[in-house]
Amino acid sequence: MHEIGIVQSLINLAESEIRDNGYSGPVRSLTIRVGRLSGAQPEAIRFAFEVISAESPLSGAKLNIIEVKPKITCQACGKISETDELKFECPLCGSSEINISGGDDLNLESIELEES
Repeated sequence: MHEIGIVQSLINLAESEIRDNGYSGPVRSLTIRVGRLSGAQPEAIRFAFEVISAESPLSGAKLNIIEVKPKITCQACGKISETDELKFECPLCGSSEINISGGDDLNLESIELEES
């Protein structure tokens, strides 16, 4: 379960950002972007965050996860689309002549802090 390492890095990054900006109050929430092609499972990240954050300054913070779909650009029909499925063909015309972009995101999007 590599999500544990991902969550530990996420918590370290959030703590560093908070500290570097001189904030010492509680964290309300974190928002992350997780791409379908990143290899990370959102529910496993959520579970790991609940366990690991309990022993950190982020204890009690909510984790918001934005799931990012890959974009498919079809070379045959020229259409650009997002897909929920992990098939490597155009969802519109079925061609396998495609380029895939995005969907491999794994980023800390924002940190919401309590007002002090």
